[in-house]
Amino acid sequence: MISCTLKIKEYKDYFKKSERNAAEYILEHLEEIIGLSIAELSQKSGASQAAIMRMCKTVGFSGYREFMIALAGELAAQKPEEQADYADISPGDTIESLIKNISANSKKAIDDSNLIIDTEHISQAVSALWKAETIALYGIGASAVVALDAQQKFMRINKQCYFFGDSYRQMTSTVNLKENDAAILISWSGETKEVVNIAQILKELPITTICITKYGNNSLAQLCDFKLQLLSPEFSMRIGAMSSRIAQLNMIDILYSTLVSQNYAQVKQHLKKTHMFGKLKELS
Repeated sequence: MISCTLKIKEYKDYFKKSERNAAEYILEHLEEIIGLSIAELSQKSGASQAAIMRMCKTVGFSGYREFMIALAGELAAQKPEEQADYADISPGDTIESLIKNISANSKKAIDDSNLIIDTEHISQAVSALWKAETIALYGIGASAVVALDAQQKFMRINKQCYFFGDSYRQMTSTVNLKENDAAILISWSGETKEVVNIAQILKELPITTICITKYGNNSLAQLCDFKLQLLSPEFSMRIGAMSSRIAQLNMIDILYSTLVSQNYAQVKQHLKKTHMFGKLKELS
C-alpha cells in the first residue's frame, strides 16, 4: 500500500494553494504534527481547516482523523534506514557521492513504485498486449528511449510492434490502428502535449490504451484504459530524466516478462530464434 507521505508528494502539484501549504508543512514537520488537531495544524500551517480536509480526501482518506491515524502508523512502522529520502543532485558533487546517490535514487524509484503498482491493471494490460495484432508505442524525449526498449523486447516474441521517433509520424500512425490493436503511451509528467493529443485521438477509436506515467491525476492517466503509474523524485538541478527513466524501463520489463511467462509455450520458439540470431551476429 502506498504511504501517506508518498501520496502527498505525488499529488502536491494538483493541490490548490492552501492545500499545498498544508501538504508542505506536513512533509517538513512529520514527527511534530502527530497528535495535532485539525485546528492546531491549521494554525501552524496557515492553511484553513477546509483546505486540510480537502487535501486528506484528495489523497484517498475519508477525513483528517483517518489520515492522521494512517500517518502515525506509517511513521511508527518505519525502520531508521527507511526514513532516508531521495538524495538531491547538486553542482560540485564528488564522483563518489554521485555514484552513491544516483544508484540509491534508482533503486528507491523502483521500490517506491512497487508500492503502488496495480497488479490488476498489469494483468489486463498484458492480456490486451497478447491479443493485439499490432502494438503501437508513443513517447517523446526520454520516454522515446523507453518506447524503443519496449519495441525491441516485443519484437523478440514476434509481436508486430512499431515506434516512430518524431511526433508527426507518431500522430499520423494512429490512422492505421485497428480495433484489435493496442497502444502504449509513455510520458512521465502525463502532460506531454504530443502524447496527450495522441491519447485523445485513440480514445475516439476502439483501441486499448495503456499508459506508463507518474502517480497522480494527470491528463494522460485520465484518458487511458489501463494506468501503470510510478514514483520517482524530482531534483532541484534539472539535468535530465534518470530514476524516472529507470522506473519506466522496469515497468516495460515487468510487462514483457509477464507476457512471456504467461504464454511461454507459444513464444519460446521465437525467443530461441532471436537468441540464435544474436549469437550469429556476435560471430560475424
